[in-house]
Amino acid sequence: MISSWQVIWLAVAGLWLGAGVYADISIGASDALPLELQRHLGKLGIPPAAVSLVVTEVDAEIPLIAWHADAPRNPASVMKIVTTFAALSELGPGYQWQSEIRRTGLIRNGTLEGDLVFVGGGDPYFVAEDLWSLVQQLELRGIHSVAGDFIIDNTYFDVPDHDAGAFDGRRYRPYNVGPGAALFNFGNTDFYLVPLAGRATVEIRHAPHARGLNVVSEVRQIAGACRGNRIKLRLNVEQQEGQYTVRFSGRYPASCGRYHLSRAVLPSDELLFGAFANQLTERGGELRGNLLIGTSPSDATRIMRVSSRTLAEVIRSINKFSNNVMSRQLFLTVGAHQSGAPATVEKAQRAVARILDEHKVLMPHLNMANGSGLCRDCTVTASGLIAMLQAAWNSTFMPEFFASLPVPGEDGALKNRFQSGKFKGRIHMKTGTIDHVSAAAGLVHGEGGRRYLFVLLMNHHNIHRGKGQAFQRRLMNWLTSLQSR
Repeated sequence: MISSWQVIWLAVAGLWLGAGVYADISIGASDALPLELQRHLGKLGIPPAAVSLVVTEVDAEIPLIAWHADAPRNPASVMKIVTTFAALSELGPGYQWQSEIRRTGLIRNGTLEGDLVFVGGGDPYFVAEDLWSLVQQLELRGIHSVAGDFIIDNTYFDVPDHDAGAFDGRRYRPYNVGPGAALFNFGNTDFYLVPLAGRATVEIRHAPHARGLNVVSEVRQIAGACRGNRIKLRLNVEQQEGQYTVRFSGRYPASCGRYHLSRAVLPSDELLFGAFANQLTERGGELRGNLLIGTSPSDATRIMRVSSRTLAEVIRSINKFSNNVMSRQLFLTVGAHQSGAPATVEKAQRAVARILDEHKVLMPHLNMANGSGLCRDCTVTASGLIAMLQAAWNSTFMPEFFASLPVPGEDGALKNRFQSGKFKGRIHMKTGTIDHVSAAAGLVHGEGGRRYLFVLLMNHHNIHRGKGQAFQRRLMNWLTSLQSR
């Protein structure tokens, strides 16, 4: 007589060994959480029903744990690994974005007597250093000044107007920046608070410098200890006739020393225009015209192409530092590459679905929205993510994919977590946190050379306020100590 366990095992074997079938690892695994993990959930007050957890050895046919594996849950920034998986599959690790610089008019005595056109190619990582290099290349081509306008062509992306405050009302936070074909410096300006002896107010420096951007410090410099409750900073952005004034107020203890923060105080197009104009001025030239947003004139002549960093480099920044706008850019690029420009969210969503289908990864509850995970109603299942991780493990781009994940205690957003020696270098994982969501997924090197893939999704009231991270740590402790089975 065949036992119920044997029936389940045979069903799983059939799913995994049959030619051309889809991976579904949720069947045949343990239907209970290990006692140690159950107890820790109880101590933290986390209902087991709010948790999805799948753990499998990289080459196993049956997972060790598949707890609520098929429940659709919000993964927060863990969604970025779906975007990066799809991009590596569609574009390849060596892919580079191409933007173009064009001109109208002639070049005479170092001056372009026409317009300069920046045709955005969707590059997620075009930053201030790249702009400096671009200006230098223009000088080598005889352009030191521009008599006409600076035209930005964003038509490679066809996306709705972005409301930076829609997600949580914090419109100047870097994580709320929207995508753009000519995105510059992630849409961010860096501010540095510098207390100086004998000053009543804290000096505030910023980069990149941009024409039309003025920074005013009304931050009182106070004495005493550096404690969080003594720091009070407020930011206000005033706009009038193309001029932006960023006004900081509040108080700041001098003992806190230099402090850095990034804020998206200008629209990215305005920031690119202002920074370009400032670069010309600093090098003895000038931009005499204004900013225009539109399509490149039909008679414009290409001066140069601007190639981005490789995709392999870009996804390291996306996953290690959980960069939302870079992930949005990448998501749209995948759609445009597969279906043609202009890039749209709908094309990107269809492209990712097709790519997962090609890799025989089932994700029936996938709702990616914008590809970054910054979304209240995004969903995915733990079983779908683990199947994708296994597909990544067996792919030609396996090294680039897993190398893009943060190494806790060493780099990226997890540099200050899991700093115990027992975890050193043994975990590659992407985490995600928004209100009431805590998630993690990745690769763990266990005892005896065993390697485990895992997905942990937790959706519960206030899980983001420390309890989610506490359970992640207990899970990592359990996995790194797991003996051979």
